[in-house]
Amino acid sequence: MQVLLSASGIFKNFGRAEVLRGLQIEVKRGETIGLMGPNGAGKTTLFNVISGFILPDRGKVHFLGRDITSDPPYKRARSGIYRTFQRVRIAEQMTIMDNLLLAFQDRAYERPMSALCRIRDWLALEHTWRRRAFELLKEMNLESEKGRLARDLSYGQQKLLSLALGIASDAKLMLLDEPLAGLSSSMVDRAINLIKIMVRKRSSIIIIEHNTSFLEQMCDYVLFMAQGQILYQGNLQELREHPGVLRSYLGGQMELA
Repeated sequence: MQVLLSASGIFKNFGRAEVLRGLQIEVKRGETIGLMGPNGAGKTTLFNVISGFILPDRGKVHFLGRDITSDPPYKRARSGIYRTFQRVRIAEQMTIMDNLLLAFQDRAYERPMSALCRIRDWLALEHTWRRRAFELLKEMNLESEKGRLARDLSYGQQKLLSLALGIASDAKLMLLDEPLAGLSSSMVDRAINLIKIMVRKRSSIIIIEHNTSFLEQMCDYVLFMAQGQILYQGNLQELREHPGVLRSYLGGQMELA
């Protein structure tokens, strides 16, 4: 499979704290990867480096064969990288439907001359966007709420919307930061359905998540981070027996269930 993303020799310090230490990671097209590790291992910092919210002190990030190490987040998003956050980031003053419509990437007809000269094409594209957005609303069980402001959604509904925005964007790489955390059981089922859509679309996905049964069901393999490095790559059964992993979890006292 073609390599979609590679990060090599990534170092990142915050003051005297060395958060990433020569980290190496490679993601191929269509892979779904679980990212695990204790708090402070550097998981979210790695996401921030890949998505451009922080720059590494050393090392390189390549996406689709191009060096994006210095690119700002908006350029990486345009090139096909989408990420969620533990604290949900959506356009709170816009409706649910408008959030979804804004996520679609083919915006050529928003330019005034294009819209005036090719009004029929623009209207057809707008119809396609609305149909696709409504399908996503049905997946979230929010089709009757399409005109509701995003700020008025519950926390769980906002997390679902953040996942749906990634699907609408047609991103090639999805970085999902604890997508199931804080969700009720019914919301978890809806979130998993949205992530399954990403898998079917052949997006590459990296998921930070503590729900190991979900990772076992969804992921091709898992990466385990400790002290800013990848300590282990493989399946969850072997991970549970890895001595270095057990030491990272409270000296072996925590069970990876």
